[in-house]
Amino acid sequence: MKWIHLDDQRTVNWSGGTTTELAIAPEGTAYAARNFDWRLSTAGV
Repeated sequence: MKWIHLDDQRTVNWSGGTTTELAIAPEGTAYAARNFDWRLSTAGV
């Protein structure tokens, strides 16, 4: 698991609003590649 430090968090647009990734697992995976097992994020809708 990789916790994403506050300074490294990015907020991006998605179809329902915005999302900010807080953690992703396993380490070395990426949301854009859709190769993660799970992801923790916040969303503004």
